Amino acid sequence: MNNDTWLASPSPYQALPDGHIRTLCLLPGLPDTPLEAQLKRQSLDAAEDDRDHGQAASEDNGFEAISYCWGNELSEQHLHLTNRSSLALTLSLYSALQAFRHTNQPRHLWVDAVCINQDDVVERSSQVQMMGRIYAKARRVLVWLGPCLPDGTETIAFVTLTAPIVARGDRPRRELLRIIERHLETATHCKCCHIAVSPPRRIRLEDALAAVAKLFERPWFGRLWVVQEVALAAQIRVHCGSHFVSWEYISI
Repeated sequence: MNNDTWLASPSPYQALPDGHIRTLCLLPGLPDTPLEAQLKRQSLDAAEDDRDHGQAASEDNGFEAISYCWGNELSEQHLHLTNRSSLALTLSLYSALQAFRHTNQPRHLWVDAVCINQDDVVERSSQVQMMGRIYAKARRVLVWLGPCLPDGTETIAFVTLTAPIVARGDRPRRELLRIIERHLETATHCKCCHIAVSPPRRIRLEDALAAVAKLFERPWFGRLWVVQEVALAAQIRVHCGSHFVSWEYISI
């Protein structure tokens, strides 16, 4: 089916009952193939009642929330929905959905730009007021920092972040640096995705610290909404390209 068919399609949104949200069921696919998904309605109140009574969210009724920077540049690609409608995506969100899509099973996500009807002022206002509960209810928050740069800096940054440091408030800075330096002496691959350091070499401590500092300069770390999305999340995983670490490695 060509893009003209999708672009001529009707709006994908129907009115939401009170206390409901939409989730995005992202269908499986191979990397860089068109994104296809289905929007589903879900009662946030009922889901919270299940959680409060000790019923863990399953893959079918739970969801993961995406935290990212919107950006202004539109992608040439669209998100194709099963009701034959489509949505334009920013480059940032397109890259995030490509990174988070599974190849063999659907993935249930919540992302504001898609799950909220941005053209409906009343709905948008109501849903924004629920966002704290949405991030608190999510099984996991997926932080998307963006794609990797071609110079391999992110690989060095994530190799450094996964140094075996046990959180302890009284450790002097010199001791922490020694632990990182010993870790770097034998580090050749990123633990999360097994991407090799390129070109192969021993990573110098000053290069490692510079790579981490550069990672923290990414726009996501300057967003005001980060406080709400991180503070309320049950579990957080930070992604950059193919790399990922749990929030504990970032905040240690």
